[in-house]
Amino acid sequence: MLDASDKAAVKALAASVGAVDVVFNGAGYVHSGTILECDEADAADYIAGYCVVHDVSERSFQLERGGQWDKGKGCDTFGPIGPYWVTADAVKNPLDLDIWLSVNGKMYQQSNTKNRVFGPVKLVPLSQFMSLQPGGLSLPAPRPGLA
Repeated sequence: MLDASDKAAVKALAASVGAVDVVFNGAGYVHSGTILECDEADAADYIAGYCVVHDVSERSFQLERGGQWDKGKGCDTFGPIGPYWVTADAVKNPLDLDIWLSVNGKMYQQSNTKNRVFGPVKLVPLSQFMSLQPGGLSLPAPRPGLA
């Protein structure tokens, strides 16, 4: 994973790509058990905790090379998480957390988890097509307009 404090790694990443965007996703959902065909009423029971996630995209891969958008999100160092995660019981209301991204004191994004496109209940449709494994991570879209 890319350590955002490793300046040499960040510079190497920036030099290797053309149009990198970093979106602060906020809290990713850490799965507590195998999730298969769960229903909305039980979705929150399958969340062991939350962690910080940065959704990194290489826009030139997505926009200039045609095909699927996901190739701009799948580079080896994209999607750094952590360095910590908290258990679900430590978070009073995960659907109302202030989240922000600032670099060297400059604010780039500010939002709240209540503005997300998808909440924990979106584990439900995913679990209809594949099993989600314990310790796995689901990343809901941060808010409308970001991908």
